[in-house]
Amino acid sequence: GKIWPKANVEPRNYRMHLLNGTDSRFLVTQFVAVDPGVTDPNDLNASEPLDFWVIGSDQGLGTPAQTDTLVIEPGGRYDVVVNFSGLGGKRVIMKNLGGDAPFGGAFGGDLDPEDLFPDRQTDRIMAFDVVIPKSSVPDNFNPGNLPGYGGVANGATTRRVALFEGKDEFGRLQPLLGTVADGDLSGTNVATAYTWFQPTTETPSFDSTEIWEIYNFTADAHPVHLHLVNFEILDREDFEYDITGEQTILQHNGAAGVAPEISNIRNVTATSVGSEYFEDAPKDMVTALPGDPEGAPATGQLVRVKAEFNKSGRYVWHCHILSHEDHEMMRVLQVGP
Repeated sequence: GKIWPKANVEPRNYRMHLLNGTDSRFLVTQFVAVDPGVTDPNDLNASEPLDFWVIGSDQGLGTPAQTDTLVIEPGGRYDVVVNFSGLGGKRVIMKNLGGDAPFGGAFGGDLDPEDLFPDRQTDRIMAFDVVIPKSSVPDNFNPGNLPGYGGVANGATTRRVALFEGKDEFGRLQPLLGTVADGDLSGTNVATAYTWFQPTTETPSFDSTEIWEIYNFTADAHPVHLHLVNFEILDREDFEYDITGEQTILQHNGAAGVAPEISNIRNVTATSVGSEYFEDAPKDMVTALPGDPEGAPATGQLVRVKAEFNKSGRYVWHCHILSHEDHEMMRVLQVGP
């Protein structure tokens, strides 16, 4: 809740609970050591990125992984352990390599100049001054003592859902959710976009387990959130598809918007993300990464998650980017009758 906050810490391991509470910004975090009082994480005397441990995420502890970079999507929660030992008298800055434009998966040196604000000051999050003498509290963090993540049990049926970018009746960008047809995807118009008020299409049975294939037909990454579930992120695949026209999207006031008509999904091939993504933990959010919808042919990416639906009732699933979920990337999720 503060701009550039600062905390004083001991030269020891600290476990931090991190929440990205921004409305739209993906944070790509690193920790670097600088001299006392420095506020620029890119200072000439800054250290190389410090290694740290990621030990958990949205729904609890996962399989620990050591990294020096962590992507935190809007609404995402992560447990990390940072070791300030040997840094007495130093300042450690949590920096952000993510850009200021909508996130498409690129960060750091891969960003284009137009992805950054002029006089950029969004590259730093907070600082830790290592100035408190070490206390007698045991400092015995050992990632090998953590149990690791076993995934979601039970067999599962598969449900195909989709992310679209359309336009409302005024020509404004309107991100949307929808469905992808069962069976063969080589035909025309194989994915349908919906607005919020249209009848519910996601209706898992109570106490069931489902694999959701989330197809991203947009140019951006979307932090997809399913309410009141625990899911396992299984894998990712790239695919090609054709845009063969427009589908009409009914608005709440009876007007009509449009979204791309998707046809001939093909050439589905396995892909993966780098170590900067921590996904080996119980989750309720996943980053659906884009392909290149402007290419010829257009490309997209799908991510599979395996979810338990053990709470009956009426919930939602949505993109956690605020302007997207409000207009109109949110749908009802009905568990049970």
